[in-house]
Amino acid sequence: MPELDDITYPTLQLDDHLLDEKLPSARPILTINPDQPPAHATLGALDILPLELLDHVLAQLDLCTVISFRHINRRAAQLVEFSPTYRAISRHASNALCAALNIGCAQWVTCGALYGALCTWKCESCGDFAGYIYLVACARVCFLCFTSRRQYLPLRPSHARRKFGLSGQIVNALPHVRALPGVYTPREKKLHRVVLVDYASARHAGIAHHGSEAAMNRYMEATRVAQVQAYNAKGTASGRSASSAACHTHPPKLEDPPDDGPWNPFRFAAVCRVPWLNSETQQVESGFHCLGCKYEIDLPLNFRREFTRASFGEHLEECGPIVDGKHCPGS
Repeated sequence: MPELDDITYPTLQLDDHLLDEKLPSARPILTINPDQPPAHATLGALDILPLELLDHVLAQLDLCTVISFRHINRRAAQLVEFSPTYRAISRHASNALCAALNIGCAQWVTCGALYGALCTWKCESCGDFAGYIYLVACARVCFLCFTSRRQYLPLRPSHARRKFGLSGQIVNALPHVRALPGVYTPREKKLHRVVLVDYASARHAGIAHHGSEAAMNRYMEATRVAQVQAYNAKGTASGRSASSAACHTHPPKLEDPPDDGPWNPFRFAAVCRVPWLNSETQQVESGFHCLGCKYEIDLPLNFRREFTRASFGEHLEECGPIVDGKHCPGS
């Protein structure tokens, strides 16, 4: 293989206006000061547990609980700091931790889940190198997948209720975020501080509520038919035809709102850029781009794809070596 520096480049010259940029400059203190004097307070029975067991316990706790626990006293902060799981997060994914706390999804994300995502390099959906984490589900995702696949498009609560036939009480209890206001996406789309519900959680809740996916679909189809009939009946009852009624009343919302994919700010509201931590070597890697794909958009040649050294070798085998900045299949 030629030298990687000759056929790859580290970053795109694009500003995607990610969630990372919206985080407050005054972030919570995630690590203790090593110059602080030793703690005198104790944590009772917790102090007699081995550190390995404490790390296992902390990994099962959600991020809100972990942060609250480390503020009990200096000894609690030290125990959290001694946890390899938390230490790796605070060093290599502090932006994701701060983001989860700021957008309000930290209560649904465990310390272990975030650490697992940090130590995963493959996209959950396509298997490419993934430089992002979708925080609500703590899923490793690549740019192409989180800007196109349905499960990474969080919904307004009203849309979740309508789409899956759920009550407001059920929807309000689902994993959700409160988006940080600002500009998102490469096209600089504005987003206000709206509540957005995780798509997969809403879908699973709908299936559980109705008994099966088929039953949910039948219910929603019957609901749509009833809404159209009621809308038409309202128009004819007032002496107008169903078509003319549309001029005076709003038709029922039957279709999903339009999705602009990589230009939809909802898709960026719960996604952070996070490097991959190789748990064996303890080295971090952010991936790189292929020079031969720099001006391509049709897969498998797409300028957004990222690679590791191992996955890039497979990419060259599939698409051909790079000559004069372009792939040459069959060479």
